[in-house]
Amino acid sequence: LIKSACRASTLLDDWAAPSSGRTSGLYAGFVGYVRAQIKVLEKNGFAPKIRAMCWMQGEGDYYPGYAEQYFSQLSYFVGDLRDELMEYCGGTEFAFIDAGVSDAPLWYQYVAINAAKEQFAALSERNIYIDTIAEGLSTSEEPAEDPDLAHYDSSSMIKLGHLFAEAVTPFLSVDEAE
Repeated sequence: LIKSACRASTLLDDWAAPSSGRTSGLYAGFVGYVRAQIKVLEKNGFAPKIRAMCWMQGEGDYYPGYAEQYFSQLSYFVGDLRDELMEYCGGTEFAFIDAGVSDAPLWYQYVAINAAKEQFAALSERNIYIDTIAEGLSTSEEPAEDPDLAHYDSSSMIKLGHLFAEAVTPFLSVDEAE
């Protein structure tokens, strides 16, 4: 696993992929980081292959004008990443596993963003959408006296980790390229 995290970012501005006609520091930084981590693994005697990517982002795109572009920006983002990192995938593009954003009152465009995520997932069997709302993930339980509605609760984060693991597992079990 190669883990990368960023706070409060938008797909449109912060993660803009090259084919979108825009450039962004997070996109380029992420690609560079993944390449560097693969080199570390190789230096330590491993032969890593990228099989899947788990993605939990979208809350920052709840603004008008952003949510409407989420599907196209996600298409650029995943397509460009798959192209740029193909050399590490063993000849088969990596699976893209995307978790939906919560229905917390802060994210009033959550329906549009999750619809875009679901629409993108429908394009390929290698795109997976995790419906976090249907799975019962919550933002309203912690801390009890003043819940942090911007983030999933601890138990929901653990459940999300399990959901990602379940979604990734089929892509790890067989060496598809050989």
